[in-house]
Amino acid sequence: MPVYDTYAWIEYFRGSGKGAVVKRLLESQEGYTPSIVLAEVARKYRREGFGEDDILKRLLFIVSKTEVVTIDIEISLKASEVYLGLLELSKS
Repeated sequence: MPVYDTYAWIEYFRGSGKGAVVKRLLESQEGYTPSIVLAEVARKYRREGFGEDDILKRLLFIVSKTEVVTIDIEISLKASEVYLGLLELSKS
């Protein structure tokens, strides 16, 4: 199962080509989001001037689409593996 990092979610919300890869993965299988990603996404959008409601909607979307998990060694290793896989997919 994919592990979605902050970069993946930002690209998804931007609607970029790499975000399209994330969208396809979200539609085809379950995945995980490390809990720290919620804080990082909120920080980014707050820094960019997004309102509280807009930030909350994005965080709730993430929670609704993936299982939010605490980061441990196993998840850290899986995240690095998935990152490389997403990188390869984004090149196609």
